[in-house]
Amino acid sequence: MKNSVTQLLICVIVLLMLETHVGAEQSALQIITNDFPPYAYKEDGQMKGLSTEFVQAIPEDLGMEADITSYPWKRTDIMATREKNVLIYTLVRVPAREGKFHFIGEVVPRITYFFKLAKRTDIQVDSIEHLK
Repeated sequence: MKNSVTQLLICVIVLLMLETHVGAEQSALQIITNDFPPYAYKEDGQMKGLSTEFVQAIPEDLGMEADITSYPWKRTDIMATREKNVLIYTLVRVPAREGKFHFIGEVVPRITYFFKLAKRTDIQVDSIEHLK
């Protein structure tokens, strides 16, 4: 049960720490995301959202400068897995990503709901397995 709850968590910040070395020269930090309102979205040319506000404080706390850039999901995934010093957010935590990223923060648990019209008596669900 605990694993299924962990799989359903939305993670705000995922820090990819590939090939980091102690004492290595500090490089620019890239912060990337994709459109995922209300957590991360572009408005009037600026990144906004619940997660974005939190993430914007990270470079400042580290004494670094970094801009947040939004890309389509596939591009953020490729950048985060192939480039150094990339911080990607907002990301759903699923088993396939466990070995790929270092999850370092959680915004809110992810809960999925299913709805149907009350008048649809032909739809009956008895269990989660039945939904699958």
